[in-house]
Amino acid sequence: MLILIFILLLLIPFPKLGNLETGQLQSFLLLSIMLLFSFLFVYQTMNPFRRNKEKEKTVSTLKCVNCKYTEQTEFVEGQYIGEIVKKCPKCGGDVMVQLIYVETGEKKR
Repeated sequence: MLILIFILLLLIPFPKLGNLETGQLQSFLLLSIMLLFSFLFVYQTMNPFRRNKEKEKTVSTLKCVNCKYTEQTEFVEGQYIGEIVKKCPKCGGDVMVQLIYVETGEKKR
C-alpha cells in the first residue's frame, strides 16, 4: 500500500511520461526505485517503536549472602546491584540484588 502511494506521488508531477526519450525514462524509473528503497531502508531502521516491548520483562535475581537461597523477582524501579532488599526466609541473612537483566520471548540458539 505504501509503495503504491509512493509511486503515485512520483507520477503526479510527470503526466507526460510518454513524451520522454528512452534514456530519460530509464533514468527516471531508476531514480524512483532508488528513492523508494532509500525511504524503506530509513523507515525500517529508524523506527524505534518496532520492538515488541510486551514480550520483554526486566528481572532481578536476589541472592542471600549467607546461604545459597536465590529468587527471581520483577525489577523494581530504583533497584541496583548490591542493594539489600530483604531478609532471607531460610537463614535470616541479608538478601541482595545479584543480577538485573531483560528477558525476551526469544529462545537462545
